[in-house]
Amino acid sequence: MKNIITFLSLFICTLSYGQKSKNFKPYYSNNLNLGIGLGISDAYTDTDFILVGNFDYVGLFHLNPKIAVGAGIGFRQYANFGAGNKSDVLSLGAINNYFVPLYLHARFRFIKRKVSPYLNFSFGYNNYVGSNAEKVDFYEDSNYPLTDYKLNSGWMTNASLGVSINLKNRKSILFGPYLEYFRSKERVDVSIYEETKFSSRLVSDSKTYNFIDVLQLGLKVGFSF
Repeated sequence: MKNIITFLSLFICTLSYGQKSKNFKPYYSNNLNLGIGLGISDAYTDTDFILVGNFDYVGLFHLNPKIAVGAGIGFRQYANFGAGNKSDVLSLGAINNYFVPLYLHARFRFIKRKVSPYLNFSFGYNNYVGSNAEKVDFYEDSNYPLTDYKLNSGWMTNASLGVSINLKNRKSILFGPYLEYFRSKERVDVSIYEETKFSSRLVSDSKTYNFIDVLQLGLKVGFSF
């Protein structure tokens, strides 16, 4: 809740500052970003390494030459390479979880030049949309036929610092490192065949893990137009 209040306060301050700028007509820009990052998550005493692919679209209102605010939508692919260490019944190797984040966004430029540094801040909600582990027989074993593993939706925040190369007609190329934090909850559902004297039946063994923190560091390249 404190993070939301802080971001909204920053959002309002940028609006006020932008209105004081003279001889500048506010305008709207489209922003596309591609990135890749390496994340680390913790669950119980385990540590997982996660490769994250990023795509984002951000719509920004430029209040003055140095400040822009708006909102964005994106796509995240979390490839979890450590899921197999969770328990004896889950040994799946790499698992992909897919998310669509929705967030508020603010961009700050420090100087108005051909090549200039920038600072981005985002805060929003990362929405789970699917996983390649859903109802798949990873073991190829009749004892553990179906396994469903996923990371739940949760709050996220992002900060990036980079360089902007300004082109003609208010177009620019941006690139630089980013840091993203995602608060999630890990869940594993395993279906097991229970053998009887004359037959077998499918029994669901549901396991829910505690909240986990995913912190990733990576690089992004973007185009603004």
